[in-house]
Amino acid sequence: MQDNSNTQKEIPLVTLPTTEQGRGNPCQPVENMQHQERYRIALEAAGMVTWEWNLLTHEVFLSANVVEVLGLPSTATITSSQEFFNCIHPDDRQRVIQALEVAAAEKSEYSAEYRVLIRDGSLRWVQHLGRVSINSEGTAAYISGVMMDISARKQREEQRDRFFAVGADLLAIANFDGYFTWVSPSWENTFGWTAKELTVQPWLSFVHPEDREKTRKAGQQLGAGNEVVAFENRYRCKDGSYRWLSWRRQPLVEEKSIYSTAIDVTAQKLAEAARKESEERFRLMAERAPVMIWMTDPTGYCTYLSQSWYNFTGQSESEGLGLGWIDAVHPEDRATVKNVFLEATKHREAFHLDYRLQRDDGEYRFCIDSASPCFGANEQFLGYIGSVIDITERKHAQAAAEKHRRLLKAVTDNASVALFIMDEQQQCVFMNPAAEQMTGFALAEVQGRALHDIIHHTRPDGSHYPLEECPIDRAFPENNQEQGEEVFVHKDGNFYHVSYTASPIRDAGEIRGTIIEVRDITEEKQAEARFRLMADSIPQLAWMANPDGWIFWYNQRWYDYTGTTPQQMEGWGWQSVHAPDELPKVKARWQHSIATGEPFDLEFPLRGADGEFRWFLTRVNPMKDAQGNVVLWFGTNTDVTHQRQLAQERAALLETERAAREQAEKANRVRDEFLAVLSHELRSPLNPIIGWVKLLKSGRLNPEKTAQAIDIIERNAKLQVDLIADLLDVSRILQGKLSLNVSTVSLPDTISAAIETVRLAAQAKSIKIDTAVDTTVEQVVGDAARLQQIVWNLLSNAVKFTPKGGRVEIRLSCVGADAQITVSDTGKGIRPDFLPYIFEYFRQEDASTTRQYGGLGLGLAIVKQLVELHGGTVQATSQGEDKGATFIVTLPLIKPHSQIHAASTTSKQVTNLSGISVLVVDDERDSRELIAFALELFGATVSAVASAREALQALHSSTPDVLVSDIGMPDMDGYQLLRQVRTWTSNSNHRQIVAIALTAYAGEFDQRQALAAGFQMHIAKPVEPEALATAVAQLVQSR
Repeated sequence: MQDNSNTQKEIPLVTLPTTEQGRGNPCQPVENMQHQERYRIALEAAGMVTWEWNLLTHEVFLSANVVEVLGLPSTATITSSQEFFNCIHPDDRQRVIQALEVAAAEKSEYSAEYRVLIRDGSLRWVQHLGRVSINSEGTAAYISGVMMDISARKQREEQRDRFFAVGADLLAIANFDGYFTWVSPSWENTFGWTAKELTVQPWLSFVHPEDREKTRKAGQQLGAGNEVVAFENRYRCKDGSYRWLSWRRQPLVEEKSIYSTAIDVTAQKLAEAARKESEERFRLMAERAPVMIWMTDPTGYCTYLSQSWYNFTGQSESEGLGLGWIDAVHPEDRATVKNVFLEATKHREAFHLDYRLQRDDGEYRFCIDSASPCFGANEQFLGYIGSVIDITERKHAQAAAEKHRRLLKAVTDNASVALFIMDEQQQCVFMNPAAEQMTGFALAEVQGRALHDIIHHTRPDGSHYPLEECPIDRAFPENNQEQGEEVFVHKDGNFYHVSYTASPIRDAGEIRGTIIEVRDITEEKQAEARFRLMADSIPQLAWMANPDGWIFWYNQRWYDYTGTTPQQMEGWGWQSVHAPDELPKVKARWQHSIATGEPFDLEFPLRGADGEFRWFLTRVNPMKDAQGNVVLWFGTNTDVTHQRQLAQERAALLETERAAREQAEKANRVRDEFLAVLSHELRSPLNPIIGWVKLLKSGRLNPEKTAQAIDIIERNAKLQVDLIADLLDVSRILQGKLSLNVSTVSLPDTISAAIETVRLAAQAKSIKIDTAVDTTVEQVVGDAARLQQIVWNLLSNAVKFTPKGGRVEIRLSCVGADAQITVSDTGKGIRPDFLPYIFEYFRQEDASTTRQYGGLGLGLAIVKQLVELHGGTVQATSQGEDKGATFIVTLPLIKPHSQIHAASTTSKQVTNLSGISVLVVDDERDSRELIAFALELFGATVSAVASAREALQALHSSTPDVLVSDIGMPDMDGYQLLRQVRTWTSNSNHRQIVAIALTAYAGEFDQRQALAAGFQMHIAKPVEPEALATAVAQLVQSR
């Protein structure tokens, strides 16, 4: 055993009475029994378990405290050696059995330490001591002794072993007062302090001031019960310097000591600091570099990407590292990039490739990637370091340059003027096809030679033309542009006149050569000779002037128009035929052209011989010599009076057209907005309809959800029906074809029915509907359904535009000879600037209203038309946005003694079609099956066919009571079918079949056409099953 100071103590071995010694013998002396019992109690009080193993019977006896001390099962559970051995850890079991067998064989004392498995599944260390008892025959009969829990001691030993197994250079033991009680000799070697100097001062005084707080916190962690605490700090040397130590400290409470080990990590700290500094320098360089930097390990796994990579690609660090960077490469380039990268890695070679890389905005950019392998000590391959540069602009520049080159070549090849390019030695390096055609020489014949020596060496009189006198050649040495006219020699020896422009080619301030543009003006020279003859024949007024503006010649038309003579017009005499208010402007502009040599172009009036002014377009062009000096001005005056009149008329027409276009564009915008909203309103209900239908078809909805789905489908289908009904109403209204079923109508009943229609919608938004209906109001004359439509429209709008928790009020009162219906709400209100347009078709305040509340902007327009058809008025008022709105409808009351029958009402009853046969014809399968199924539900006998031809065949088998037919069918439509049915019944003496046109063609025209074709009734799709059944029943009864 060990005491509190970890000193090994001896314990007595107890041999319990064996059977041969009187175990259980009733004759055993009472004193001996009492002595043994007292001894057992003492051992149990000391936390020891007594045990005994019968080597002959293999029975095991344990004291009752085995459960409390060792956590083993009760003595009732462990009765044999095998049961006892099963409690020992499998790794220790064989060793314990062998030790027991050796003790029994040698009849010696037994001692072992091992682990046992206790009831909760954990382990405990046990020290097991015993002695062999010999029977009278000299045979080992028992091994008996004690067992005790040594788990705590084992744990301390393991801690200490682990602690001192660190292999530290510096060992120390400290007390809890903050002083070292012992230090190893290496402390003096490392720090220069003697052991005495280190133990007489608190060890914290040697710690660097900046590290003392974290050192104190480490000590507090020991006090908090931590077994081992590791930390680092700086420790002061005797020379005043500091060294870094890595500490491990473990408290031994029993010894009231702290075991400490320390390793001098100064070199590592310096190396780490140097490494961090190097890495920081590299990082700063990589982050500031105008390129993307990357690094890999030897396996090709990317271990570093500079921030510029993440900024460029938009990848995060987790997305880019490893092999994730390849995701940013264009899919078409990935295979090539991978192959190049893998091949280079295989041979440890540098590589260079172009590919496209996706930028964070989704655009793919051309990049160039260059990388080199990195090698460490002993030529160990460490991976690659590379850089990526965006060369998109370079690529674009190259492409642009190539495009420019091709364009330049196309321009020069297709240019109508001759182009020559000379180098610094004034030798020809280029001529375009036009130059080859003009000179008769091919480029190969003149390339590398002086152009003057080939086409400009001889004057027309046959004399030699020296290069030194050539003005074209002066453009290069004098760095000036030269222009003029010359005479060239063709390859065939003929001379021809040309005008030329020779310009130096400058590059970064250096003259690189000359470009010469040459135009053959031979024909122009010939034309000049014919000019004067032609000038008198042209329809314009024409004249010529000297360089200073002195006019010396007019053509005959000038004199004819102005009624003047040459003497009157000479010089500046032309001013006399100009309008006084226009003359200053004309003179200023003419003087500007004379001073600058710029052409003159102006419109102004000239007085004719009849004294009337007409407008002329005057254009004056200078004729210049080779030096660019004006030698002559040639001007024409063209009568543009008629054109100006046409222009004014055209401007008026353009203004009219512009206004019409604006009106058309406005109409187009309204149409486009309407079509967009119409598309939205038609599509929106389709989404829940299609979605819930698919869910119903899946068969995975419970009854509650199935009912909900059917309600949603029905509600959205009715939305589309209402929408189409509104569109048809608008169509009828615009065509003036909306008819009313006139009767006397009770407005209180109408209002009550409309309220019931919107009540659920109001309850869904917690909107309270207040009513103030005067039930004494007289009846009005009108269409009951349309009047209810008016009230319902106003109420539904009020509910739609009122927020949750709001209030809607409807009042009915009598105002003079009119009934007045007032609907007001606390909703979003109406902007004052929109109030005048509130009842227009397709008008809503803005697009956001459509997006938020839906609708086509037809409801209020329909309300206004219906109210006016009833002889009433409707108006809207609002204090502005978020202040609610009020709509007031007035309707004339019935005049006394009016003879108008009240609209009859029929209580709703279930229609019975038993005994009625119906033939259904529809090419749409879903529609056909629905109609047939609905009529069968009401008791009808139904035959359903998909075409008019099948219907005619079915008539030969049996004659139905009612024909329900679609109109728009292929091959033969519903009208053609009915005509053949009527012919068949007439020829075969069958009774006439009543017919219903059930069609999606729902317009007023379609209804009239169906009735005219012989159908007894026209019903628009979609139709409620009850309504269709009622229609069938009514037709059969009427027949």
